Amino acid sequence: MSINKKLLTFAGLLITVSVVLISILIVNMTAIQSSNADVMPKIMALEDANLQYIELEQIISDYGNIITVKQPPSVMESVQNELEKTYALIEENSTIVKNLIHSDTELEQFNAFVEKNTTLKQGLQEAIASQNAINVRTELARFAGPLNDLYMLKMYATTEYDLVQERLHDRIATAIWSAVVGI
Repeated sequence: MSINKKLLTFAGLLITVSVVLISILIVNMTAIQSSNADVMPKIMALEDANLQYIELEQIISDYGNIITVKQPPSVMESVQNELEKTYALIEENSTIVKNLIHSDTELEQFNAFVEKNTTLKQGLQEAIASQNAINVRTELARFAGPLNDLYMLKMYATTEYDLVQERLHDRIATAIWSAVVGI
């Protein structure tokens, strides 16, 4: 075998090894980049829904306190408008969460949340329309159910996020070792 053939063979081998190492790095970096694509929107949507619930709970609590004194109809309309606006945001966040659920346990918890959410919304609408402080306070006590379900869904999402971070750590280590071997 002549020197030219040996040099060409050696150069081809080096180029092939380099292409393989670069491919491994590109695949690892792409996986690292897309690793949080599902988990973070779910966590953010759950947190936003939780904040909307807490805000709505405060509005209903305030309404329950002021309803004992005769109020103009605009107060009731204002509370009903806030209720509708908040529930629209909660339903929007629920759609995001539902599309990102991966386990049966999460799905069961989500379905329980939706059921309690619907029941609470109907009860709140009736309590506000009746302008009865006792009914409003009764519905106010029911906020704990959906809030607990949101908490559990956030716990599932946080656990999933932690697992993704562990896998991400392993992929970063693989990418670093691939780069070191390539040097």
